[in-house]
Amino acid sequence: MGIAGATDPMKTLQIGEPRLDTGYAGENPSEPLNPLTPLLPEEVCWILDRALAAEMEWHSGNMLAHTVLTLTYIYELGVIDADYLSEYISEEDPERPVELIVGILGPYIQGLLKCVDLTWRELRNNELIHDAEDWQSDKCEVPVMEGVPVSFVIERLQNVVNFIGMSPKSVPIDFPPPIIMLTSIPQFPKSGDSHSTQESSYAR
Repeated sequence: MGIAGATDPMKTLQIGEPRLDTGYAGENPSEPLNPLTPLLPEEVCWILDRALAAEMEWHSGNMLAHTVLTLTYIYELGVIDADYLSEYISEEDPERPVELIVGILGPYIQGLLKCVDLTWRELRNNELIHDAEDWQSDKCEVPVMEGVPVSFVIERLQNVVNFIGMSPKSVPIDFPPPIIMLTSIPQFPKSGDSHSTQESSYAR
C-alpha cells in the first residue's frame, strides 16, 4: 500500500462527539471523505475490521457515539447503496473496483447497523440490565435500520457472499476445511473424585 493511499482508510473514522465538541481540525484540515473513493481490497478489510472492533466496544459498555457511530460510512449509506449508485463514478480502476464499496462495504454497514438495532431492542426490554449503568442506549438520533426487515439485510449479505464466491481471487469451493483434533481433549477432574490426582496429572 502506497503512502498516499495509506491515509485514505483513516478518513472513515471521526473522533469526538459532534453534539459536545467540534474537535480540532488544525491549520490544514483534511478533505471530507468521498464515500465512493476507490479502495484496495486490503483497505476495505481494514475498515471492516475496525467496524467490528467498534461494535464489540459498544457491546462492552461504551457509547455508540464513541464506537460504532465513528464510522463515517454510516452517514453515506444513500451514496454507497448499489441500487442508487450515482452517475458521477469516474473511470474504473481494476485494482480498486467500485464494487468493493457498493457491493461489500455498503451491505456490511447495513448488517452492522441492523445488529446494533436488534441488540439495542433486546437490551432495552431486559429489566435486569439498566441503561447508563450496564450499557449505553443513546443513539444520538442516528438511524440504525430500525424500519428495515432482517430478511432484507440477510439478502444483501447473501449477495455479498455470492459476489465474493464469483471472484477469481476467492478461495476455491473444494478447498479443504481446517481439521480440528477433538480426540485428545483431557477430561478434568470433578471435585471429590477419588481419581482426581491421577486425572489431574494426565490433564497437565
